Amino acid sequence: NLNKLKKEDIYMIGRFLYTKGLFLEFYNSYKKLIKPGEDSEEMIIYTLSILEELREYNLMIELIKKQPKMLSEYYFYWGNALKKLDKPLEAIEKYKLVDKSPYLEQSIYFIGRIYFVLGDYDNAILWSKKLKGNKGHELLTRSYFNSGQMDLFKKSAIQYIKKYPNSDLAGYYRNLLYNESKNPNYLVWIIKHNLNSYYYQVAYNITKSSRELEEYPINYKIKVHKDSLALLDELSSLGDPQLLIIESDNINFPNDKVFEHYIRTYYLEKNKLYNLAMKSSTLAEDEFSKYSNLNLLLHPRYYNKEVSTYSKEYDVEDALVYSVIKVSSKFDKNLIDKSTYFGLMQLSLKIAKKYDSKITPKKLLDPNINIKIGTKYLADLLTKYDGNISLAIASFHNSEEEISKWKRDKNGDIDVEQIPYLDSQEYIKHVIANYYRYKSLYKN
Repeated sequence: NLNKLKKEDIYMIGRFLYTKGLFLEFYNSYKKLIKPGEDSEEMIIYTLSILEELREYNLMIELIKKQPKMLSEYYFYWGNALKKLDKPLEAIEKYKLVDKSPYLEQSIYFIGRIYFVLGDYDNAILWSKKLKGNKGHELLTRSYFNSGQMDLFKKSAIQYIKKYPNSDLAGYYRNLLYNESKNPNYLVWIIKHNLNSYYYQVAYNITKSSRELEEYPINYKIKVHKDSLALLDELSSLGDPQLLIIESDNINFPNDKVFEHYIRTYYLEKNKLYNLAMKSSTLAEDEFSKYSNLNLLLHPRYYNKEVSTYSKEYDVEDALVYSVIKVSSKFDKNLIDKSTYFGLMQLSLKIAKKYDSKITPKKLLDPNINIKIGTKYLADLLTKYDGNISLAIASFHNSEEEISKWKRDKNGDIDVEQIPYLDSQEYIKHVIANYYRYKSLYKN
């Protein structure tokens, strides 16, 4: 009956069967229905996106080659497939054929990124100059550094640091500036400005100094604003999350924005709306980072019972489990990403079935089940990689086949800065940074 279905129904069925691991069988049936013409273009792009998630890169290329008319979007997915098949120069040629949005900017970035990974810094600089935003700036600045153009590197890095001193990218540039000059002041500035970044731990490992934070006067502030909090107290006691969410959005302390964010986080957390509490804290990250007690809210231990139980059972540090949860889902127990990754630790059904053959997507959204399986999976990866946290995290996020191709440092560890895929690089950096922050904040 596929030929009788509306396009929207086919999308829905395809996604549903994808979560069951049956998309390829579905694809083999319904691809016969795809007829040339504008009506099929959206369906082909949709199919290419799912085949990419399935890592079926050869099937992507096969489908594209069958099309009588080449679209800009097709060239983008063709480039993605070739990149993943380790054919970087061929990928570049396809990306160059992308001539319009929504994939033009991304294609330009991928071209520059591939040239950078290949060590062709002149071309990396040429293409990164076509970009706007942080990604383009980072690629350009790193290319200056790697090609030995230190004056241009310093100018670019320092301009950005002055504009965004507390950003992760500023911490990265300070680390590069330190590596180039060995000026310890750059490490001091990382300690001062980049507390929650990956490079804070790098700086700490060298200097053995840490940033001392003052305590925010929470109890005093609550007494001052006691009358203004009466309604929130009442709504909180009613146990109606929707009413509380609406009222928390209306909290306004114009002369005390730090307290405003704290109170919003407090009441959301109190009612176990953990993902919203995490979001509230993250919005105030720069301010919360200044205070020792508020910094804890940027690294909460939600689902403490489950994490404590399974981290002990499987001999995994709870700090690592919390950091994976925070980075993967931001404590959103109901998160389903791309119909593929489920729950707090963003586990795929394929991985989960290794530990529970009867697992279902619904069960995998249960925090207890998700944390149990995710922690056991982490434990197995740590065993496989002899306790190497970077390798275990990388394998948790990527396939083992992919990470086997990544560059290693002299100790056999992953060279994080040389990971070819930016999303993987950022994920690993953030998990490691949060891991050390959790260890530090809760060491006592």
